[in-house]
Amino acid sequence: YARVLQDSRVEFYHSVAWVRSGGYWQDRPGQQSLDVNRDLLRRNVPVCRIVILSDSLCSGETSQSWPTELLSWLREQEHAGMTMYWIRESELKHEEDLLCDMGIYGNLAVGLLRTDDASRSLSFRLCFHSSEQQRCHRRWKQLMLYAHPGVPE
Repeated sequence: YARVLQDSRVEFYHSVAWVRSGGYWQDRPGQQSLDVNRDLLRRNVPVCRIVILSDSLCSGETSQSWPTELLSWLREQEHAGMTMYWIRESELKHEEDLLCDMGIYGNLAVGLLRTDDASRSLSFRLCFHSSEQQRCHRRWKQLMLYAHPGVPE
């Protein structure tokens, strides 16, 4: 997917991250992915991320109860210039098909990541087919109905 994001035809990058563990994207591949995102921003390609937060991680009413590494990760992305949104997993309890990890690479392709409960990657599928792209664009629009802007203080 990093090669797809380097394609000059990619005009934006939308990402959905379903965070079910405090270690989500804290490993080397995760940091490399953030580097790719920062490179997009340097090329003036907008990056927008919706983070779906597991209730087991973020059970309190305020972000003060959230894991420090998770808040640091979110704030780092916002500080880099990414547009950030968040949703509590429980807000999607009647829309379970919206619980996902996915990327929308402009109008070029979409990527679907399957992870386990510890947020470890199980599989990744890159798709260029228009019907799958349309499905992901619809899913993004539905998620935006629930999304809270920014990173909570």
